Amino acid sequence: MLSADPAIVADYAGGAVAHAIGAARALMMSALEEELTAREPINSERDAGKFLRTLIGFRSDELLIVIFLDSRRRLIDYEVVSMGTADSVECDLRRIVFRAIGRGAHGIIVAHNHPSGDPRPSSSDISVSRRLVDTARGVGISVIDHLVVAGGDVRSAMFSS
Repeated sequence: MLSADPAIVADYAGGAVAHAIGAARALMMSALEEELTAREPINSERDAGKFLRTLIGFRSDELLIVIFLDSRRRLIDYEVVSMGTADSVECDLRRIVFRAIGRGAHGIIVAHNHPSGDPRPSSSDISVSRRLVDTARGVGISVIDHLVVAGGDVRSAMFSS
C-alpha cells in the first residue's frame, strides 16, 4: 500500500486515506534517509538494501534510482532518474553520469526494481552495468554496484555471472 500510486488509492479509498498513506510513507522515507546519511560508508547491497526495498521494491512499474556517494562512500543524495513500465525502464548512461558530476559524487550505486518479483538480473541489466562502469570511469566516478530489487530481495547486476 505504501508504494501505491496516490491517485489510485484516492479512487478506491478516498482522498483522506490517500493523504494519510502518503504522509506515512514520507515519514518512513525520511527516517530511512536519515539512517543512510548517519551510517557508515555504503559499500554493499546490504548497506543500501533496506532503503531500496522500501523506496522501489514493491512498485508495479520499474524505476531507476541512483545513490550518489562522496569519496568516503557516504550518502550525498539520491534521485529517481527514470520511470518505466511494468517490464522495462530506460537507462540513459549520460544522464546518470551528468547527475553524478553535478552532485560532486565520487561513486554511485544504481538500482532498479523488477515488478515481476524476480530479483535475478537480466542479460540486459548486466550489459548496462558494464557500459555504465566504462562511461563513469572516463570521468573518475566509480560505480559501486548496480542492484536489482524485487520481492523483498536485492541482487547485484554487476557481480552476477
